[in-house]
Amino acid sequence: MGLNIIQFGAIDNITNLIEVAFRIIDSDGTIIECNDAFASFYRLEKDSLVGRNIKDFERFEIEFDEIKLKLETEKNIEYYSLNKFSKDTFRIVESELNGHYKAIVSKHDNYFQLLESIGKLILNLDYSNKTIEVNDQLFIQLGYKNFEEFKQNNPSSIFTNKAEFEEFNYSIESESKKIISFIDKCSTIRYYEYEYSSKFENYYQGLISDISDQILKKEADYANFEQMRVIIETIPYPIFAKNTNLEYVACNKAFEYFMGKTKAEIIGKTAFEIAPKELAEIYNEADLSLLKSQENQIYESKIQNSDKSFYNVVFHKAVYKDKDANPLGIVGLIEDITKNKRVMRELEESEKRFRALIENSADGLMLIDKQGEIYYQSNSVSRILGRDAKSRIGKSALEFVHDDDINIVKQKLFESFNAPNKLIELQFRIKTGNEEWRWMDCIAVNLTDEPAVNSIVLNFHDITEEINSKNALDYQLRFMEALIDSIPYPIFIKDANARFVGCNKAYEEVFGIRAEYMIGKTVLDLEYLPIEDRIKFQQEDTAAIKDASRLSYELPIVYADGLVHTTLYTIDGFRLKNGEPGGLIGLLVDISVQKKQQEDLMNLTKIQSLILDNSVLGISLVRNSKFEWLNNRTCEIFKRGMNELIDMEAEIIFPTYQDFIKFGLEAFDKLNSGENSESIMQLKRGDGSDFWCRFIGRSLDVENPDQGTIWFFEDISERVENEEKINMFIKELKELNATKDKFFSIIAHDLKNPLGNFREVTKILQETYENLEEEDRKMFLSMLNDSANNIYSLLENLLEWSRSQRGVIQFSPSDINLEFIVANTIQVLSLSAENKNISFETDLNVHEMYADANLLTTIIRNLCSNAVKFTPIGGTITISSMLSKSNIIICVADNGVGMTKETMDKLFRIDETISKLGTSNEKGTGLGLILCKEFVEIHNGEIWVESELGKGSKFNISLPITK
Repeated sequence: MGLNIIQFGAIDNITNLIEVAFRIIDSDGTIIECNDAFASFYRLEKDSLVGRNIKDFERFEIEFDEIKLKLETEKNIEYYSLNKFSKDTFRIVESELNGHYKAIVSKHDNYFQLLESIGKLILNLDYSNKTIEVNDQLFIQLGYKNFEEFKQNNPSSIFTNKAEFEEFNYSIESESKKIISFIDKCSTIRYYEYEYSSKFENYYQGLISDISDQILKKEADYANFEQMRVIIETIPYPIFAKNTNLEYVACNKAFEYFMGKTKAEIIGKTAFEIAPKELAEIYNEADLSLLKSQENQIYESKIQNSDKSFYNVVFHKAVYKDKDANPLGIVGLIEDITKNKRVMRELEESEKRFRALIENSADGLMLIDKQGEIYYQSNSVSRILGRDAKSRIGKSALEFVHDDDINIVKQKLFESFNAPNKLIELQFRIKTGNEEWRWMDCIAVNLTDEPAVNSIVLNFHDITEEINSKNALDYQLRFMEALIDSIPYPIFIKDANARFVGCNKAYEEVFGIRAEYMIGKTVLDLEYLPIEDRIKFQQEDTAAIKDASRLSYELPIVYADGLVHTTLYTIDGFRLKNGEPGGLIGLLVDISVQKKQQEDLMNLTKIQSLILDNSVLGISLVRNSKFEWLNNRTCEIFKRGMNELIDMEAEIIFPTYQDFIKFGLEAFDKLNSGENSESIMQLKRGDGSDFWCRFIGRSLDVENPDQGTIWFFEDISERVENEEKINMFIKELKELNATKDKFFSIIAHDLKNPLGNFREVTKILQETYENLEEEDRKMFLSMLNDSANNIYSLLENLLEWSRSQRGVIQFSPSDINLEFIVANTIQVLSLSAENKNISFETDLNVHEMYADANLLTTIIRNLCSNAVKFTPIGGTITISSMLSKSNIIICVADNGVGMTKETMDKLFRIDETISKLGTSNEKGTGLGLILCKEFVEIHNGEIWVESELGKGSKFNISLPITK
């Protein structure tokens, strides 16, 4: 459906535009609809009328059926009494409408006012076609000044021609509507529609509507449409139209640009198809509400435009209708208020800043009315006066003004009341909250003509100190004179012409001269000075006064005591407030004593430098991470020249930059808190070598870190080396003590037990030998053999271990046959293995190797002996060898009881005791494994174990192949 721009401006029906009563009744007279205005005629609510019959409320001069018949045939206006209790109320019945009758109700005496308000023109003619009545709008529109002027003309004179008037006259009784043309006084033809003609008593009544524009518009519809289309297209605001299905049916260029879509992509779509879902739901709900209420909408929302940005907008929406006032859809305009929102936020922020400035200003701000009562004062007033701002609202501004000042304040405020916008200055005293009188400097301005202010504005600040300063100025001047006289150094003053204007008592005493003698003279007038000195001083005075500059230097001066004194001579030129040269002030300070002290100090400094340079500690001053000063010892410690360290970054003495950063973070935390920083770490010398250094730092001024830090360096490399040697010696002593303890443990426990068993068995044999069976005797003999073997093995290990601890073992490697050593070991352990039904298996991939035969035999024997001890009856022990890169790996594995990780961590250590019995309760010392480790390491090899509890153990030794 195309968009008809003309429909946008269609006027709603009369009941929606003016507040008149209306109702709709059916053919039986039952009220089916009415408005509140109609219900007010009966002083009832609308709901109590609908469904009732009009006969309950109205009486008729003619019967209702006759009215009904007349309406159905003539469809014209009828007047009759409406209210049973009132004779001056009438109604206008319009016509039959779908079986119902629509009525507009009005009091008769307000009828013309009603028609005037709806823009109708009224023309009532009598039966001879003379004008009886017109309303103002008609004769004014036709160009007549008043009704009398219009009435003098025959009605036919205002028609375009006589024929049209006769046709109108002929049809007026039979037609309710007629298009006629009138000609006004300027001969301009206009077209009108004569409505609802009715013969009433002795005249015809008619309502005339000016339809000239409609007639002309029909001829220019296309042009008007094009013009409206162009106007809408050129409007910079996005405009759109939707039908009642909320589908877009039209839009302008601005809407296309804003949405980033063409009309082809918009027309026929809903908001859900061109906008995000969450926004489309908002638009849809608002549109449905608009169609239901048909009341214009203006509301804020958001919209996503072509660049996917969300903008704040205001929607202006209205319903457009057809000629019968049926809604055709929605037309809308979008106003981008994003910038306005931002401006408003900025204005709010500006207002907050302005209020903060006012509230926190050093000056007080007070607003009073013409009665002198306060209705606003800033927080600064509370600070100045020490009184709560809120508690003063509505009270007199003069309440705490000093009695001596109140009259002048009233006079000035009265002057302000009568002089809008004029600034009035006044000063007065006011009592503060702590009962103290303070002077206020106040500016009052009458802004009662400003609607936003509408008050007298008082801006004041505390000038108590200024007043006190002014009152004390004379005192200060006298004090300064006394002070200058009390200064022990000679002071003199000269004017802009370099003439003496005064001096202090010290000047008089030092030079033995009276001030009166000096006043008015220049240095050229002082005959006791050599002429060359007088000329020199005069030139200096003139230059200092001219440039307002300072000159200071030492010179010898003869004082009144006749002695020459080394004097610091200083003159300062000064200017007046207007910038002109004012004169100079001279000061003479006897520095003879200071000079002597300075010489002594220089000598002392030399001595201190000598001491610092010969200190055993390196001393340096570090500022901004750079060496600023250091003594010679620092250069010696770091093996760098003075020029290599001065002005260099301190990181130069650290091994790495990371070391420097880490140290700095730790050290400067302490320094900044006033603590000493002490560290011991390796630093770097100039030759690239590292050394151990102890250094202590302290901040010169914690409050002012820019003063730097002083550092003391001590080379402790030798001390650290000695400490390392001592630590190694201590470690060796601990190991020797552990060895001794282990040795005594073995002798006291492990050697004692097998010997005790041996003694018990022999005792039993001795006492019961005759009574024992042969098998028992063999069993005891076997036990004696086992004990003897254990004792022998233990003694052999003790002997080997003792030799290793005394360092008397000779390491004599040679080419040996590994298979022979393994076979010999199995032979030695065969009896112990047979007793437990343990079998040996070999898997030797290497047979020949280079090693010490005795040491390797001891290693393999101890590993196999341990395997027998911890392998259960019927178990298997496997001895294997293999090559692995440049090493030979020898492995002794069993399927015995295995070990936990905790037990494995204790193996090969002399300081740990492992008291674990074998599978047949065999006992051991752990010394065998320690011997294995030492003998393997003599070969430059490694030994390690792999084990899991309940799954056996695997001992591995790795020995190098090469000789």
